Amino acid sequence: MSFKKFDNEDVIVSADSVSSTVWSTDTYELDNFVTSSTQEAATSGDYYLNVYQTSSDSSAAAVQYSIAYGREDGLGAQPYNDNVAGKSPTSTIFGQFRSLVLGDEESTFLYGGNTGTHGIYAISINRARYKEKLLPGTFNLKLTDGSQNLELTDNSGLTSTVTYNDVGRVYEIISGSNGVSHDLGTGYTTGTYIASYGKFLPDV
Repeated sequence: MSFKKFDNEDVIVSADSVSSTVWSTDTYELDNFVTSSTQEAATSGDYYLNVYQTSSDSSAAAVQYSIAYGREDGLGAQPYNDNVAGKSPTSTIFGQFRSLVLGDEESTFLYGGNTGTHGIYAISINRARYKEKLLPGTFNLKLTDGSQNLELTDNSGLTSTVTYNDVGRVYEIISGSNGVSHDLGTGYTTGTYIASYGKFLPDV
C-alpha cells in the first residue's frame, strides 16, 4: 500500500451553503401530524410525545419533532414517589431544558424581560430533519382553538442585536409571521418584545 501527500490542489474550501426543508415531506409546511399511542403508553410517553407526519403505524412514518411539558415544581405528572413532593417527569424535563438552555440549575426562564416562569412547553425538532441550524425568520407556528388562531414566529426580522447563550443564538417568540410582528404597536419598545411567548434557539 502506498500513500501520497496532500497537495494544495487536493483541498477545496467552499463557502457554499446548503439548505433544505425541515420536514420529511420536502415541504416548507407541516399541517398534518399525528402521535403514536404506542409511544405514549411507553415509559418515554411520561416525558415527551413524538410527532409524525403520517400514521405512526406506517413504515413511511418519521418523527418530525417532539413536544414536552416541564414544571419546576413537578406538577402535571404522577410523582416518582408519593412521599417525595415535587419530583416527577415534568420536573425532570424542566431541569433538563434549564441546564441545556440556561447552563445552570438555578436560573429560570425569562421571556421578553418578564419575571421567571415555572412551567414550559418545549418543541424539539428532530436533529435528522435539518442540517447545521434552523434559519431565523422561517419559524412559523399556528395554534388553533376553535375559531381563534394565534400565529407565532421569531423576532429575527426586527432585532439588530443578536443575543447568545450556551446554546448559541437566542430569539424571542412573538405574535407574527416570517420573523416580523403583526403589530409593532403592541409590546414593542426599542427592539425588545415584552409580549414574548418563549425562546427560539436555531443553533441547538
